[in-house]
Amino acid sequence: MAHVLIISADPHTVEDVVASCHDACHTSTLVSENQAIDRCLSERPDLVLLACANPRPFARALRSLLPHTPVVAICEDPSLHDQVELRKAGVTSFVFRPYAIQTLRKVYADFLSGGAALEPLERASRQ
Repeated sequence: MAHVLIISADPHTVEDVVASCHDACHTSTLVSENQAIDRCLSERPDLVLLACANPRPFARALRSLLPHTPVVAICEDPSLHDQVELRKAGVTSFVFRPYAIQTLRKVYADFLSGGAALEPLERASRQ
């Protein structure tokens, strides 16, 4: 069973992310931004989901600590420039808000089965 670390400033904004992770038979830990680095070191997750306003500093830190762990940013549709900057910081892929639960399931399937999707996932409407 894979372990997913979800980093968010507001746990209410990611309740569907946590639920979808459990539905996909993976364990998850939801942590606040100020606990993120310590928890990454102690838990060594298989996937990190960044659902925070500014994922760039977290991506940089995570990339140096967990160089082979996929980091997926859940964010508003960023500009092309922002996407490039996030990739440089270490973000592997994106999920754009609003998203469908099926989009999150695809993230788990792609990254937790050994795949490495590098393109932003399609925008989908929330269900």
